[in-house]
Amino acid sequence: MKVARTSRNAGRKFWGCRHYKGGISSGMSCNFFKWCSEDNADDRDGTIVRQSNRIFDLENNVKELQRRIKFLLGVVFAVIVLNIMTLWLCLA
Repeated sequence: MKVARTSRNAGRKFWGCRHYKGGISSGMSCNFFKWCSEDNADDRDGTIVRQSNRIFDLENNVKELQRRIKFLLGVVFAVIVLNIMTLWLCLA
């Protein structure tokens, strides 16, 4: 939960993605936003935010692991090519 600091909504509480400010330009924000009702700040909202943040983090982890897999596949390919070249030179 965060607190708005704008003159129009000063002090008003809201739920938002942990990357709501600052991450938007870099594509880091899921843009989740919801005002809290002062009378009934429902626990479900907090659960939803936590789950949204967890999903966001897991998706980023998947992207990073995919990049690592591509890199390692390139390394494996290079090693295979070098082994074939070495074998070819030894037989020549």
